[in-house]
Amino acid sequence: MGSPMNLQDKFHEIFIEMEFFVGKSSLIYVEGSSEMVEGGAYKWANLDAADTEVQRKLCAKYVRLIDLIHYLEMEGDSSDDLDCSSRRVLRLLRQDVAILQNTTRQVCEDIAQQLDLQLILSESFR
Repeated sequence: MGSPMNLQDKFHEIFIEMEFFVGKSSLIYVEGSSEMVEGGAYKWANLDAADTEVQRKLCAKYVRLIDLIHYLEMEGDSSDDLDCSSRRVLRLLRQDVAILQNTTRQVCEDIAQQLDLQLILSESFR
């Protein structure tokens, strides 16, 4: 495993790519959802073929980063926390579920918080 700064750089680099990708995406209000949840729910607009390929590559790159962290042989609660957090980020990147955030900026903030948590968790096992 590389130095802590190296891992921090990797997280920063992938966040920049995620932020750019999510920022280009669009959210659509799910009609009638405000009757079930305050503020309503949103779904992602369909991506074109080029953006779908970017999405696939970005998800694969992120999974490789998470796999690298798991190489540390983390066990227990922190490993579970990392898995939960990384699944959350992947759901946002794959854009295959309805979300409660109503702007892509809020989605990016959520991703940033998750990546910060993942970095902290990974650093605690070195």
